[in-house]
Amino acid sequence: MIRSCSNYRGLSQSFYRVAVKTEEENRRLINVLREIIPNKRELRKVIMWIKAIILGIIEGLTEFLPISSTGHLIIANKYLNFEGAFANLFAVVIQVGAILAVVIYFKDKLIPKLSEIKESKPYILLWSKVVVGILPAALIGIPFEDKIEEYLFHPWVVGVALIVGAIMLMIAEKKLNHVKVDSEHLITYKQAFIVGMFQCMAMIPGMSRSGSTIIGALVLGFSRAVAAEFSFFLAIPTIMGAGFIKLLKSEYVMTPGEWGVFGDRYLCFLCCCIWCYCSVYELYKET
Repeated sequence: MIRSCSNYRGLSQSFYRVAVKTEEENRRLINVLREIIPNKRELRKVIMWIKAIILGIIEGLTEFLPISSTGHLIIANKYLNFEGAFANLFAVVIQVGAILAVVIYFKDKLIPKLSEIKESKPYILLWSKVVVGILPAALIGIPFEDKIEEYLFHPWVVGVALIVGAIMLMIAEKKLNHVKVDSEHLITYKQAFIVGMFQCMAMIPGMSRSGSTIIGALVLGFSRAVAAEFSFFLAIPTIMGAGFIKLLKSEYVMTPGEWGVFGDRYLCFLCCCIWCYCSVYELYKET
């Protein structure tokens, strides 16, 4: 999996090159759409849908690759001129599609079958370690979330963090000499907490959440497969919790057009879920 990260870093560089282009291409596309859809209201709706679907695909592709989905969404939002409170709220909502993809892919490891309900202790232990793993992010992220967004959510921070994260990932792979943990059931609570501390690096936009947790896991002696798995498992409560808190804090009042995007959001969820499932499949196949 980690050997293929050079390809994913290439994807990051491609997104960055797109982001720094002028807005001429945006205007050209809008002019073409104006010729096709003369009604301004319908045009705005179509443009909103195009942006939503593009962002859903980007989220799905990057959420579980070690290249920072938040960083790429910030860059893409800048290029698409899709910024502000609604864009931030939308980014939170489409992540549900990413979570759904993980639950579907790992359902046999996360949820006991009805025939195995009496032997559910391994599942309970695994989930208890996941809870321990998200404690550092909860303790730091909840009180400082607003300050982090105010001072760090900028494209230049993303660019620096993407480079730093890639270097750290390469260093962590070179440290992978002796595998000590080759099964998720062998992870200790102490190791889960330490991996959770590494996850806190992802509060810096551009530092990948999955990349940060994989780095921590590799340093602790996890195999590549277990490092990737535990990173995916940590994502479920982390992303859901962060999204829930943002939704509670949000005082943004959406326009009728924006409600329309959310009202039919299953298409964006579907885009995100499908591409995310493909990303997880490719990553896990490489381990």
